[in-house]
Amino acid sequence: MRTTLRVFLAWALVCQPGFSQTDPWERVKLIENGKTVSVKLASGKTVRGKMDEWRPDGLVVRQEADKTVTVARADAAKVYLVSGMSRGRRATWAFGIGAAAMAGLIGVAVASDSGGRRESTGAIIAETIVLGLFVGGVAAGIAALIPQHKELIFSAAPPARKPAAAPDATPAAQRAGR
Repeated sequence: MRTTLRVFLAWALVCQPGFSQTDPWERVKLIENGKTVSVKLASGKTVRGKMDEWRPDGLVVRQEADKTVTVARADAAKVYLVSGMSRGRRATWAFGIGAAAMAGLIGVAVASDSGGRRESTGAIIAETIVLGLFVGGVAAGIAALIPQHKELIFSAAPPARKPAAAPDATPAAQRAGR
């Protein structure tokens, strides 16, 4: 029994650094400079831009080529790493691909039409444009619904709550007789 206790205590002392808690703010340090970040402030506002610098007391976000915003650690409620295309860029690509695909399908259908109706080239081009715009618009609308991927890197501890007020200690009979 004593040997088991000694082995357990030795193991616990050796493994103690593994049990220590790390500061969640240290995860923000792992974000590479130039990556897109979104910082939700305790005030409710959001700062969005490229990671410029990490500091133990805050971080610097570059919003434009000549504009940087310093966010204090105490002001940062959440820090997200943003990846992927924006909704606008994704919608633009979907519109182009959808319109081109529809135009290609109509082109193939017209080329393989072995007879029957004969329409003017202008009418076929007009149909192709209208249907291409419609399909491209639907594809863009669907693509715009898909948000960018945001990975939560840091979340500040929620503010401490005030203790609830003690309930009225007077008996109900005394309160009714007042």
